[in-house]
Amino acid sequence: MLRRTATRGERKGLDLWRCIDGTCPGIINIDPDDAAQPPVAGESAQARFERERSAQAERMHNGAPVIAALGVLVAFAVWFGSSTSSIG
Repeated sequence: MLRRTATRGERKGLDLWRCIDGTCPGIINIDPDDAAQPPVAGESAQARFERERSAQAERMHNGAPVIAALGVLVAFAVWFGSSTSSIG
C-alpha cells in the first residue's frame, strides 16, 4: 500500500491508501476526522451484558406480584370449582 494524495474527484487533495500493483479492490481514504476515538465508558460487551441483566432483573421484580396474584386466583378458582361440584 502506498500513501498518496487524491488528484481528482470529490476527495481531491486528501490523503488515501492505494495498492502498489493494483490488486486491491479499491482505495482506502485517510480522513483525520475519522480518527479512532477513545472508548466510551459503558460500550464494552461486559457493560452491555450487565445493563441487560439488570433490566431483566427489574422486569422480573416488577412482574412477580402479578404472577403471584394470578396464581392465587387460579388456585382459588380450582378450589372453588372442586368444592361446588362435590355438593349435590
